Amino acid sequence: PLGRPPLMPAAAAVTSGGSGSQGGGGGKQSSDSGIATPVDKGSMGGADKPTTVLTPSGGGGVASQRLMTSPVRPPGLPPLCLTSNPCYLQLRTTETVLHLHIKNDFAAYTGVSLHRVSAHTGADASATALIWEALFTSPIAGCISGGNLVLLACRDATLHMYRADGSRALAPLTLPSPVHKMKDEGALVACVTTSARMFVFKTDANPPTAVVKNVEITPLNRHTSPRTSVSISRLSFAPDKMPIVQLSDGSTQVYSKDLDCWVQLVPSRQALSLSSSLNKGPPSSLPLAALSPAPTGMTKLESSVSEAWTSSVIEAKLAACILLKSPQEYKYWLLRLIKQLTTQGQEIRLRNILQELSKDRCKPGSLAASAQALGLDRGEIMKMALPILGANLNLQRLYSELRNVEELKSNGSVDLFA
Repeated sequence: PLGRPPLMPAAAAVTSGGSGSQGGGGGKQSSDSGIATPVDKGSMGGADKPTTVLTPSGGGGVASQRLMTSPVRPPGLPPLCLTSNPCYLQLRTTETVLHLHIKNDFAAYTGVSLHRVSAHTGADASATALIWEALFTSPIAGCISGGNLVLLACRDATLHMYRADGSRALAPLTLPSPVHKMKDEGALVACVTTSARMFVFKTDANPPTAVVKNVEITPLNRHTSPRTSVSISRLSFAPDKMPIVQLSDGSTQVYSKDLDCWVQLVPSRQALSLSSSLNKGPPSSLPLAALSPAPTGMTKLESSVSEAWTSSVIEAKLAACILLKSPQEYKYWLLRLIKQLTTQGQEIRLRNILQELSKDRCKPGSLAASAQALGLDRGEIMKMALPILGANLNLQRLYSELRNVEELKSNGSVDLFA
């Protein structure tokens, strides 16, 4: 019945799914860290999980009541921490090389401990001159250089920016939660917090600015079960200086400031393992190949399904090559797509792709237009694609049409019947 449920007494017990007992032993408890154990939402069909509440009945017994509770949120990422205490780091800024000595619990007083970082002219702190030092009330968790700044992360979720001479570039920044991971590339520094929020700071501005501001790393929040949970394996930057996140499941995401969301560059290892045709690819030194993991085992699919899946993955790789501005890989995967479509005998799709390659002015947004935007020669790609097309005897009519067009273009003739 509708209406307000009765209040549960303090002594009432709550068990998940009715599997526990009062005073008990069978219920699923929280971990020692105070973070609730995640619930696999997929096993519940996407709905909230029913919970049985045991309350005293009027006759002295126990009555059960079914309530709906929200799914448990996934646990946070582990906080960043130093590998040792004391810790020595050699950081290179645009101005000089700093020898940093970090000592947590440097001095203890009633109710407070002080933690110290000092910059010296050499690795031996006792034998070299002191350049500058700073004290903090929270333990130092990590340190990184970005441009001409040194960034220090503390366990109380503060971030401190210092210039090479020891002066502060900004007042301490208070992040939503402690830092989980930091990565620098030139004057850019990416910070990921334990609550899966990302910041990217541009340190060569005066004062420093944020180009990515408190953005949620949504790919991490899709996994709510310990069995399927993922973590961040690596941080890097795209050619447009946007952050790239590689996850432990093999997938790679890049943040798009224009779209204001994350864009998948590489699917997971499990997805790549669905096709044996994707084992070989461009050299690993190229941008997209460097982000792509090796498939772990192969899943046997039906022939028609496998071919369709391979085409889908190649199409996604072409779009990723555009984001990463990688012309060599775009050319490779475009020819692979033509070969895959030729094997499948998809004449209409092939005609659309190859006719755009052969035109003097291609349609905006087509694969040929993207190839041209990346600086590729459409005529060269067309010459390489024709022999691939000719390998399928069922596509000889299309092959003859396109070959005649290319011969007329090479001879400077005009096809009056085109």
